[in-house]
Amino acid sequence: MSIYNQPIRNKKLFTTVIVAAVLVMFILRGILLRQGKVGTHSALSPDQIQEELQKTEISVRTGSAQGHGTVLQMNRQKRGDVFYIVTAEHLRGDEEKALQVTDSDGNAFTGDIQGENEKKDFLLARCDGKAQESVSFSEDLYYQTKQGDTVYYLKSDSTLATGTVVSASADVEGVGSGMLVIQGDAENGMSGGGVYNSAGYYLGMISAGTDEGTIACVPGNVIVDAFRKVR
Repeated sequence: MSIYNQPIRNKKLFTTVIVAAVLVMFILRGILLRQGKVGTHSALSPDQIQEELQKTEISVRTGSAQGHGTVLQMNRQKRGDVFYIVTAEHLRGDEEKALQVTDSDGNAFTGDIQGENEKKDFLLARCDGKAQESVSFSEDLYYQTKQGDTVYYLKSDSTLATGTVVSASADVEGVGSGMLVIQGDAENGMSGGGVYNSAGYYLGMISAGTDEGTIACVPGNVIVDAFRKVR
């Protein structure tokens, strides 16, 4: 046996061990995620949730329609601050090219539409100015969402409401497929608002009430994936 082949074999063995270790780590992480052992965050009190939502949730008006929206991201640019929001596509009138946006302090902005998904009922808009805060989103936490979890959202008058997850992915007739469905009080003027878990993380956007007395929401991962493509 040539001694010159030994370093090559050692290198191959080292590479094999590293690949195997990485695979084991991914498998363990998947198991722990399903068991809720990793990616968890401390629950906030309702008052803390209310305080957080007052910063990330905004009011949206288009013509005679009014609803809510959520600040996804804030950016500092040389020409000034900008922020991006998501809201319900059905709030937009046929001829509307911009949204009238107001934060909880009464500051007004104009939202220029950057992208929309009529089928999933959401649109993304850019506003010039400074938002108070943007949401936190975690795919790990989203995929841990399960039936029976408590969620929070703002009612039409911006007071805090509590709901319960019915399904993290359900087909809702007349609304859409793969929807996050929660049990809660639905009101006119809530469309476009965010739904949050007990740690204050964004889970999705309210789209519509259903015939079963539930609320259908666009999943947060769908919205964040679309946002990454247009920003």
